[in-house]
Amino acid sequence: NSLNIFQALGYAGDLTILGKRNNITLIRQDNGLRKVYKISLNDSELLEKPYYNIKNNDIIIVDPNYSKVKSAGFIGSPSSIASIASIVLSLTLLIINRP
Repeated sequence: NSLNIFQALGYAGDLTILGKRNNITLIRQDNGLRKVYKISLNDSELLEKPYYNIKNNDIIIVDPNYSKVKSAGFIGSPSSIASIASIVLSLTLLIINRP
């Protein structure tokens, strides 16, 4: 049966608030050639595009937004920066105050 991109995303668990709706990548293999499409769900012209209907073996990639990327990294959180700074300060004081 035919399946469109909105239904495919819905079956996959839908987009959370952390997914970019204007930068979705669809990878499709046609006649041995791999094609990559950039999709914006905010664009009404999507309904007329050839990649609106999903085919077998299509891959849909939803990029995370900035807040998700920042929260996933160790260096990005304020508590991790404070921990690193305290370790560096402690090591510096230990090296300077050697008898």
